[in-house]
Amino acid sequence: MATLEVGDVVKISTRSGEAYEFVLESIGESGMSGAGITVTYDQIDRIEATRKTSSGDVVKVLGASAALAAIIYYLLIAPWQRLTLL
Repeated sequence: MATLEVGDVVKISTRSGEAYEFVLESIGESGMSGAGITVTYDQIDRIEATRKTSSGDVVKVLGASAALAAIIYYLLIAPWQRLTLL
């Protein structure tokens, strides 16, 4: 993940040894915040982030994959199955 987005779950370790985990609600010029916690960029020692996809996104990906598999089957595999060798 190259950039942070609102809605990402972040785990932040600060230079003073504090640790926070929250859903990112805002990203500003001086820092980021969520769940009532604000951390400035100069406080951050380490940050990890995960992005949760909605079930709707998963369904769209699975649907597109199934459609692509059907197209490949009918264009590449099915015609060869109809050929008969003499």
